[in-house]
Amino acid sequence: MKIVKTKEIKAKDVSEFADNVLQRFLDRTILHANSEIPAFFVYIQDYAWNAFLNHSINVYKEIRHEAQGIFTGHYLKDQYGEFIVATNYEEGYGVSQSAYVEMSEECLAMISEKCQIDGTLMLIWAHTHPGFGVFYSGTDYNCLRTNFYKPYQIGIVADIIRKQSKGYKVNNGNVDEFVDYILFNYESSLLSSPYGVCPIEDERKSGWGIRIVRLFRGTK
Repeated sequence: MKIVKTKEIKAKDVSEFADNVLQRFLDRTILHANSEIPAFFVYIQDYAWNAFLNHSINVYKEIRHEAQGIFTGHYLKDQYGEFIVATNYEEGYGVSQSAYVEMSEECLAMISEKCQIDGTLMLIWAHTHPGFGVFYSGTDYNCLRTNFYKPYQIGIVADIIRKQSKGYKVNNGNVDEFVDYILFNYESSLLSSPYGVCPIEDERKSGWGIRIVRLFRGTK
């Protein structure tokens, strides 16, 4: 697939947004339990992640193929660095096989149009390797490097059978593993890893009344 290059997009200050979800990120030291905050971090709303899993599981049950889609949301910054908040998941369609998936240009155009209407960005390309493990193939590397290479974009591959996930990001033209992503729940303000493998580091109550967990570092 091919995405048309557009003008440079810069992170917006989170304080500029009145959105209830984004207001949760006004003080990220609470989220990170006053520990060091990475220069770039990814937060995925859990219902969007569940939508990705449900879509992927349904595809696998029906035709035993890989599935894919795109998480959309906002590219933000604060005094600690830049971060993205993915709030929606858009199902991808196109050519798929048991070990291959490609999104159609029509699907990409539709998602792009929705982003323009909503004022959001395409942030995360996610796809599955059901039963094969979490890794990037040569095709996956090329897809991320060609289409999701911007500073605010990452890729995630999930094995819905083994219940694992792994992130990747383009840095200076190279595709590197990316570990700084985590799920969040707006209603309970609880942070968690995609498959619940995140050990608890601290159960102190914060200003949000959340349980603090050690930040997810991917599945090796």
